Amino acid sequence: MSDFESDMGKILAIYNCDKFIELLEDIYELVLLYNVTESDDWVSEAVGAEDTRSVRQIRTAYLLSKLAHRHADNLKRVKRVAPGLYQQLEKISKPLALSSC
Repeated sequence: MSDFESDMGKILAIYNCDKFIELLEDIYELVLLYNVTESDDWVSEAVGAEDTRSVRQIRTAYLLSKLAHRHADNLKRVKRVAPGLYQQLEKISKPLALSSC
């Protein structure tokens, strides 16, 4: 087994399917908060244009706090068990243009 495979196995042992889905769901809440256009902003429609910025800031702080609370320990474990794996994989993936995904 290569070092890459070993490190990937360690990461996947930390983030099983259920934990990974939880992480994605929490990140998705942040994406939804900012996935708006000038003509279609659900936050502005819900609270009014004058309160949009403050409501978005409050919700961002809340979501980041929630994300940190729920996922920081596992993310730290990933960093500890496979330090720099992403950098190594970026080096070998650049010729395949996978780093732009």
